[in-house]
This record gives sequence, structure tokens and C-alpha cells, in this order.
Amino acid sequence: MQTLQQHLLLWLWRQLPNCVEMSRLSSRILDEPPSLKLRFKMWLHHRICAWCRRYTTQLVFLRDAAPKLRFDLSGTEARVLSPEARQRIIERLRAECRN
Repeated sequence: MQTLQQHLLLWLWRQLPNCVEMSRLSSRILDEPPSLKLRFKMWLHHRICAWCRRYTTQLVFLRDAAPKLRFDLSGTEARVLSPEARQRIIERLRAECRN
């Protein structure tokens, strides 16, 4: 027999976005501010789900860090993969996709 608290938590969980939806929303809120209702639902989901909380934190970090990085690839061959390394990566990706 489920208690009232369990029923309430189950009902609440069903009202919140699932993790797949949260990943999409976390990306979207970087571009446009969410409504108050959506922000509250996301906040509740983050209180429950550590994975989505970490994912959103990482997205924000990458968004803030990316403009600070300056890449100048002209004349630096150390950052360019060799053809052999590229081929190994392609072969490994193909093997993983088959599994």
C-alpha cells in the first residue's frame, strides 16, 4: 500500500519534464529565458536529478568558457590529426555503431 507521500511524489514526478526533455530545455534556456512556470519545473527536476543538474552546469560552463578560448591553427601541425589517427577513429566509430 502506497502512502500519501509516495502518491504525491509520483504525481509531482509526472508533472516534471523527463531527462530527455530536460537536456533539450537546458540547451534552449541558454538562448532564450524560460517562463517562470518552466523555470520552476526545471528547478524541481534539478533538485531530484543530479545528472540533469550536472549536465546543465556543464553547458553553462562551456558557453561561458568558449568565447575565452582563441584558436589559431595556422602553422601548428601538433593540433591536426594524422591521416592514420583519423582512420583509426573512423574504424573504431564504425565498429561501435555495429554493436
